Amino acid sequence: MVEIVRVRSKQSFLGLVEGFLNGGYALYLTVLTLTQKKEFSCDHCGVTIKAASPDDIYTVFTKEKGEGAIERKIKCVNTKCEKENIRYWSKAPMAPVWKYEE
Repeated sequence: MVEIVRVRSKQSFLGLVEGFLNGGYALYLTVLTLTQKKEFSCDHCGVTIKAASPDDIYTVFTKEKGEGAIERKIKCVNTKCEKENIRYWSKAPMAPVWKYEE
């Protein structure tokens, strides 16, 4: 059985780990970053724009569309421009999985 759980506090995490270990389960931990912000220049006027990733999985920000990328249309913050900029969020490569056994 595989279960993915998102834990946001230290106490919740420690309680979860203790519960699984006391139950005789093996645990695999994947640590992901929270939502990220990236800066880019408007394609039309050059003003700096900040964009937030849609979640903690799609963290690679590019101008070119890659396989499985999420497209975002971002309006320029410059009131004299306000044109649309298209950018893509892709999944970051996963780190290798380490298995620890006692």
